Amino acid sequence: MNTTVSAVAAAGLAAAVAVAAPAGAAAQSNTTATGISRAMNPAISAHVLVRGGYAQGEGEEPPAADEHASEAAEEDHGHDGHDSGSSVEVTEIELQLSSSVDGYAKADIIVALHAGQLEVEEAYVTLTEMPRSLGARVGRLRLPLGKSSPLHTHQLPFIDRSRTVAVLVGDEGLADTGVELSWLTPLPWFSELTLTVAGGEPAPFGSPGASHLLYAARWRSLWDLGETATLDVGVSAATGHDGEEEAAVLGAADMSVRWRPLEGARAASLLWRTEALGRSLHDDEDAGAYSLIAWQAARRWWLQARYERLGLTGDLEAEQGLSALVAYVPSEFQALRLQYGRRGHVEGSEPDRWEVQLQYGFSVGSHPAHAYW
Repeated sequence: MNTTVSAVAAAGLAAAVAVAAPAGAAAQSNTTATGISRAMNPAISAHVLVRGGYAQGEGEEPPAADEHASEAAEEDHGHDGHDSGSSVEVTEIELQLSSSVDGYAKADIIVALHAGQLEVEEAYVTLTEMPRSLGARVGRLRLPLGKSSPLHTHQLPFIDRSRTVAVLVGDEGLADTGVELSWLTPLPWFSELTLTVAGGEPAPFGSPGASHLLYAARWRSLWDLGETATLDVGVSAATGHDGEEEAAVLGAADMSVRWRPLEGARAASLLWRTEALGRSLHDDEDAGAYSLIAWQAARRWWLQARYERLGLTGDLEAEQGLSALVAYVPSEFQALRLQYGRRGHVEGSEPDRWEVQLQYGFSVGSHPAHAYW
């Protein structure tokens, strides 16, 4: 009897020690040398993109409606569209800090270094305890205009941003200081409405210090197409004034169909996305569209294609482009991508410009990397 009790007591003591030891170790690892909790330290991550390429051709850039769009067109995603030859560069180094402010808010700060310039891309607070299915962000943020425009460079499905988006909206999207309010509607499917009021700084809406505000809205809905596919539809618009105090309007409509099997979901998937954009500026109306397919052929291999058309209406000369990409993605923290692209006037039989690009991107730090497309 005493022997049994002693054995039970010994086993209980051993279990208590086994539990207490990791807890103590965890407590020590969650505090600094001064005893301050590490939970208050921000999660830090970095995303790095290294690119090499060869281009040939001297295609003329389409006329832009304002100087900001002209600069975006000339940059052509980080390199001059008129140059031929080879290049190797670090396209971007992005640093992200994320942390809880308190029990009611979360902060995100994203700083990027590209083309030798340091820029605060986003710095905002997300209010996490809003009532009635509401959400809010305050600070410098990217306005949700369409699907491609809000994405950071390392999140793009291709090495370069769609030329249609770069010319009509801007290569870096619409980043401005403002307040964003979102509402998850009570509809029987996922449906979210987002409204934003911002300072009106980004092109083509004006320059820093503009006296008119920028208003933007986006409505997004998501439906299940059976057990393996979803349909994602969104419409968005932004309105304000340009630097000459004239009205400016941007609009976008997007549709995405995503398929992923129930079995072997990590080794196969398919995405089809189409987006149309329009711009009204200085009494001129310009429009364009692109469509892409991203097929996960194996667990680590992706095959992708994109077709786009610029100058559907307005003064922009009709231009079309085609891109093909193959990607090797060992994990969500790194990817190696090879892309071929060509573009030219719709009426021309030969491309005005073609380019081959090779990109290696990796992410480090405590912030989880974004899942590949």
